Amino acid sequence: KTVGDAMHIRNVVLRRAAQIELERDPVVRRRLGHFIVIGGGFSGVETAGELVDCLNGIRRFYPRVADDELKVTLLQEQPRLLPELPERLGRAAHVSLASRGVRVRIGARARCVGERGVMLADGEFIPAASISASMASMDSRLACGHGLHAALEVWAMVQSCPEPGLALLTAGKRDVSYDIEMP
Repeated sequence: KTVGDAMHIRNVVLRRAAQIELERDPVVRRRLGHFIVIGGGFSGVETAGELVDCLNGIRRFYPRVADDELKVTLLQEQPRLLPELPERLGRAAHVSLASRGVRVRIGARARCVGERGVMLADGEFIPAASISASMASMDSRLACGHGLHAALEVWAMVQSCPEPGLALLTAGKRDVSYDIEMP
């Protein structure tokens, strides 16, 4: 939503690329380089597009990170992207994202989000270290039964779930309590 939010996401991406270069375990490397975006509305589509563009732009600065170790997956529970807009625009966004390397998963409902990845409603687990969800798509069902519930509706990234009932989020450089009424 703001330049500060974009800078925060870019810094997360850069940190992950640096972590991958230092990591020896190939499974951990792939998890660190996998970015999952939950929700195919305006925020999710924009975030996925910016993430993949950022990853493509920084690859040359991280020569020890293989192309297949950096990826973006967009999970959309509904039958298409951008359901608020005419269908042709949703299709165009899908084609654009896919052509840039985003794995778009239509009809994929996130059941549970944790610090190691996302469990889908069909039982598939997708490992990832960075997960973004628009709060419209994130409700208590994503808290893996930890009894979490939304106290505020804001844009945030799950950093970790250190214990049951606790999720650490980051909202960039926003003052969430001040910005709560902002669009």
